[in-house]
Amino acid sequence: MVLYLSNEDVQKAVGIDDLVKNVRTALMDYGLKRAQNSRRHTLSLEGGIFRNMMAVIPALEVVGLKEGMWKSSEKEGKTKDVERNTELVSLYSLKEEKLLSIIKSHRLNELRTAAGSAIATELLSRNNSTTLGIIGTGPHAFAHLEVLQRIKPFKSYRVYSRKPENRKAFINKAQTMFDSVESVNCNSAEEVLGYSDVIVEATYSRDPVIKGDFIQDGTHINSIGSSFGGKQVLDDTLLRKMSRMVVDFKEQSLYDNSGDIIGPISKNIIAYPDIDELGQLVAGVREARISNDEVTVYKSLGMGLFDVAAAFSVYASAIKEGIGREI
Repeated sequence: MVLYLSNEDVQKAVGIDDLVKNVRTALMDYGLKRAQNSRRHTLSLEGGIFRNMMAVIPALEVVGLKEGMWKSSEKEGKTKDVERNTELVSLYSLKEEKLLSIIKSHRLNELRTAAGSAIATELLSRNNSTTLGIIGTGPHAFAHLEVLQRIKPFKSYRVYSRKPENRKAFINKAQTMFDSVESVNCNSAEEVLGYSDVIVEATYSRDPVIKGDFIQDGTHINSIGSSFGGKQVLDDTLLRKMSRMVVDFKEQSLYDNSGDIIGPISKNIIAYPDIDELGQLVAGVREARISNDEVTVYKSLGMGLFDVAAAFSVYASAIKEGIGREI
């Protein structure tokens, strides 16, 4: 029998602390060259793509595959239902040599991305960071607030997106969960960038959103906006100002022609060998933050390792709580 978990099942079963712990374990495994992660494979469709991502995580005794169809959401600036309804993770047991679970969940995708940023924030932000800045108000932006607030409790968060009604809705929802944390509704990105210790960029923008002229020394930035097709959301001033660039999976940046990686490399602003992978920091192979003055950047490119680790976490919880349907 195989356990089927819907998005609603994941919502019931997920434990954020356990999910982050398992993603951290997977990154440790990967940083020590034990786990394997494949680059994202894509097929072109009319108005979109079909893609998959795979990983083997010996430390969790699982292997898995994430797949789904994505249709033109970047142009429209929103997640389409086709993405929410086609995203699947298949989780297999290495020990039992069988398929354990099929998980259909966009919530899992939001949390696994936020878990990567949370781990990067742990390692790369200053210990005395108190203000979180968020640019973007979609599901990924909100998931980052949920997860980062558990990893590093912030005293306040500042939010900006182009539509005031979206900012208001975001803050109203957040206040039901974090009523003791001060919220600031910002009218410009600059009001976020100049006053935040840690920044999350979660937008569909094709142009620079994070501008170095407004970034203070010691800031850590998590950029999760899509990096396909030469898009660059980090401006050259920031890229020259930063001390560290960390990604989840370097190989993916080449395959995707990531504008935030390939662009500055072509301009000799950064060198490919100098870019670290998050797993190296978790495993202690490369250093995390060195000084309080460093400006550090974590660029999320998408890693199947996160999906498989998150799927394992949700599966284990669902089995314990009796959630899901056997098929």
